[in-house]
Amino acid sequence: MTGWDVIEPVITLGLSVSSLVIASRALSESARNGQAQRAHNRLSVKPAVHSWFHVLSDKNMVILEIKNNGVGPAIIDRLCLVDMKTAAEFPVDQQGLTTLIQSRLGVAQLYAIPRVKSIGPQYTLPANESLELFQVEIFPDEQQTIHYYAARLRNRLSFFISYHSIYDEQFEAFDP
Repeated sequence: MTGWDVIEPVITLGLSVSSLVIASRALSESARNGQAQRAHNRLSVKPAVHSWFHVLSDKNMVILEIKNNGVGPAIIDRLCLVDMKTAAEFPVDQQGLTTLIQSRLGVAQLYAIPRVKSIGPQYTLPANESLELFQVEIFPDEQQTIHYYAARLRNRLSFFISYHSIYDEQFEAFDP
C-alpha cells in the first residue's frame, strides 16, 4: 500500500464535500434571487387609483374621473359615491347618480344631467389609463357659477373604490 492509496480517499471525500457545499450554496442563492424577483414583480405591477373632479367652465360641466397612476392594472371590485351628509352609498349608475346629485344640489336646482359611463364587475383599468365615471352638465343661474355647483358637489360627495392587483393585493380608498 502506497501513500497515494491512503491520500486518494481523503482527497476524493474532500472534493465531494466541497462540491456538495458549493451546490447547496448555489441552490440557496438561486432561491433567494427567485424570492427577490417575485417581490420585485409584485411592486412592478402595483396599481394606484386616484380620482379627480374637473370643471369645464366653457361647457358648464363637472366631470369625475378615475386614473390608474400605478404601474400595473387595477381590477375594480366596487365603486360607489357616498353622500357626506347621510353617509348613504349610491352606485355609480344612472339612477343612483341622478338621485344623489339632485339631492346634493338641492331640489330647486335640477340643472344636472348625469352621463354615466357604466362599468361591469371586475373591470380592469390598465396602468396610466383613465375612466370618466360621470359628467354633470349644469346650467347655472345668474347668481351662481359653475364653480359654485362644482364646489358643492365636491364637498358633499365622497367617492369610494375597492380594487386589487393581479397578485390579489387588496386596496380600498375614499376619495383616492
